[in-house]
This record gives sequence, C-alpha cells and structure tokens, in this order.
Amino acid sequence: MKKKISRLTVLFKPAEFSACELLVMRILFALVVWNVIPERLNLHEQAAPVGMAKWLGMNFTFLSDPEMLSTLRWVLAAALVVYCSGRLLFAALPYMLFMTVSCGTLINSQKAATHGTQIIALCVLAQCAWHLYAAFTRRHSQLPSSSRRLMEGRMAVWYTQQMIAAAYIVTAMTKWLAKGSWIADSRFFPLQVIKSQKMDYYNSLQPPEQATGSYGIISESLAPFALWMEKTMMSHPGWAPVFLAPGFLLELLAVFLLAGRKIGGAYALILILFHLTIAEMMNLKFVYHIFVLGIYFTGIAFWTARGIEAIKVAPRRNQTTQ
Repeated sequence: MKKKISRLTVLFKPAEFSACELLVMRILFALVVWNVIPERLNLHEQAAPVGMAKWLGMNFTFLSDPEMLSTLRWVLAAALVVYCSGRLLFAALPYMLFMTVSCGTLINSQKAATHGTQIIALCVLAQCAWHLYAAFTRRHSQLPSSSRRLMEGRMAVWYTQQMIAAAYIVTAMTKWLAKGSWIADSRFFPLQVIKSQKMDYYNSLQPPEQATGSYGIISESLAPFALWMEKTMMSHPGWAPVFLAPGFLLELLAVFLLAGRKIGGAYALILILFHLTIAEMMNLKFVYHIFVLGIYFTGIAFWTARGIEAIKVAPRRNQTTQ
C-alpha cells in the first residue's frame, strides 16, 4: 500500500519545462492578461463594492477616465514585454496584478458581479507571490543565473497550476458545504438555462435555435449533445442532478490536474469539454478558464517549443551537409 501511495505522490511534482516552453507560456499568458484589461470603462460609481473596494474602501472609478486608462494600458504593455522576457518579474507582476484586480473590482462593483476573469487574477497573484519571494531569497541561491531563472520559471508554473486546481476544488467545496442543497436545487437548472438564453437573446436578438455559438466548429459539434441534455432536463427535471454530478466531480477532483503532464493534460481537456458544453447550453463564456487550462496543462507550449526548436535545428543541418 505504501509503495502505491509513493508512486502516486511522485506524479505530483513540478514538470521540467524547457526554457522555450516557459517563454511560450509567458507570451500566451501575457496576451490573455492584455485581453482582460478593457480599452474603455464607462463606470463612474461603485454601486455595490466588492473586494478591496468594500474591505479597504478603495475607489477605482479613476479607471473610467479614458486618458488615465490609456496611460495605464501603455504601462501594462511595457510590463508585459518585461514579463515575457523572463527578467525583472518581481517588478512586472505586481503591476499586472494591480491592473487585473483593479479593473475586475470596478467591473464587479456594479450590482452584477461575474467571475469570468477571476481565474486570471488568481494566476497573476500566484506568480507574483512566488517571484517576490524568489527575489528576496535569491542571494542565498548557489545556482548559476541561467539555472536559477529556469528553476524559478518552473516553480512559477507549478504554483500557477496549483492555483487553477484550487479554484476548481473550492468551487466544488462550496457546493459540498451547502449540505447537499445544490443537489435538490439542481432540478431548477433548466430555469437557469432559459434565463441565460433569454438574456443572450436580448443582447443579440437571435433566438436560441439560431445562435451560432462562440467557438465555431466546436460549437456546431457540441450543439446537438447540449440541445439533447437541455430538452431532457426541461422535460424531466429529476435527471438534472445526474447530468450535473459529473461536473461537480470534475471540480472536486481537479487535483489530478497536477498529476504529471499526461494525466493533467487529459484532465484539462475533459474540463475544457465540460466548459464548452455548458457554454452551448447556457450561453455562458468560460473563455479565460479554457485559456489557462490550454496554456498550462494541454501541451500547447510543449508542441510550440518543439516547432521552434525544429526550425532552429534545420539551418544547422543544412550548413553541416554543405
């Protein structure tokens, strides 16, 4: 039994990403962070303060000033370039955290809080905390600078992966701590589907059956299955807990995202499929969850790095043959 446990625990360790993989991850994540920060915010009050606006009384309405926000975005662009370089991360990440948290706080303080971008802020928070710690303890390191940066980059990804897994587990635990009421209340899930579809209709003026979805061919492929689940739950609400239970288990067991590249990658793909299916049913966007799962778990960085390395090697081979 101890041997089996020890074999299982060996899986849960930081992956040995190459420097090129870490670079690809930073570039992709920087693009996501840039996309999270809006170009304009026409929000001049905090009607229902949340987060730091509530706890610390901070007023983020200054972000509604177009010139101010434009200046802050230019500074963010510079910080993202520094972040992609892998240098001075202890300086770039706090500013990235400030921008994601401040914009998110203002947007969610309008009596209509959402959680779409929170996963991005959590990822930035994890990386920021680690790199600040690494910067303060760097003088005690005996590693060469290149090896130290590689180790710090790998650990940053590892803590980011832990934060993503924790976000899913906490979501499941809140349902668990509801003493099972979510199971009984799940029979009302079809009403939430109708509500979401009506809200989307008044945004786009397209009936649900004519909606094209947000993910192109993926939406077209999942639409029949999502429609079947939707109709089944509407006609037989008692089946709703059965359909929703797998989603709860996926969130509760998200620790398997950390069980190595292969298991974590497969689990991330299942979570992405789950998000896409819910998106087709309720017209809800989980695009940032899909982005971070894709960047940090599915192997996109690995295959991109392999392609870059292959391009670098090709000219060398041609020179040697000549």
